[in-house]
Amino acid sequence: HVSVMSVPTIGKSNILSTYDQLGEMPLPKDSTCQMAYSLSKGWNWFSHNLSSGIGILGIGDGNPEIRSQWQETVKEGDSWNGELKVLLPATGYKIHADESHELTINGLMFDSEQPVAVSAGWNWIGCPLANATVLGNALADYRASEGDMVVGHTGFATYHNGEWVGTLASVRPGEAYMLKCGMGQAFRWNRLSVNKKSRRRYAAEESPAEGEWTTNCHLYADVMY
Repeated sequence: HVSVMSVPTIGKSNILSTYDQLGEMPLPKDSTCQMAYSLSKGWNWFSHNLSSGIGILGIGDGNPEIRSQWQETVKEGDSWNGELKVLLPATGYKIHADESHELTINGLMFDSEQPVAVSAGWNWIGCPLANATVLGNALADYRASEGDMVVGHTGFATYHNGEWVGTLASVRPGEAYMLKCGMGQAFRWNRLSVNKKSRRRYAAEESPAEGEWTTNCHLYADVMY
């Protein structure tokens, strides 16, 4: 069985393509998965959905600068200089890539039953799910307050009158988001589908059609709407 989702544009985040084995049984929690992320040239808002952190050395070549909400590291020659040493699950990062390339990592999938803590104010979060999920469904366990926001690299949504409204309709694995919380809490990401295969690919954007106007969201680390 093969399932391919639509390719992103300026209004959507990184595309997720899944390649599933036959059968509907979920992976055991101790199953090792391989995930391939396509990074575009320039800045990428990145997260991973493994259960444990990834060391900076595991990110590989071609990514000279990585930022978290509070730390950063820069590659100079063969060494990394900075306070950021490990990329944690369910956490958002900004990675600058010299050129478009694929990053492959291996490990245990994140357990969506594990609560994720966020503080009042802005939080850099990652989407640790196995599939792209409608924003309201993914954050079903999150206690949203009026005026809370989720900002992605190419869209945003605001919590207003009991629902999320805006250009960001879904969250996708491999992407990072800025979450503005009205109150600190711990919530569980809502996984609506089972994991079907130990190999998943999180693909980069496709080139725009000829004559189609577009902007390059990868030119800058931050976004403007």
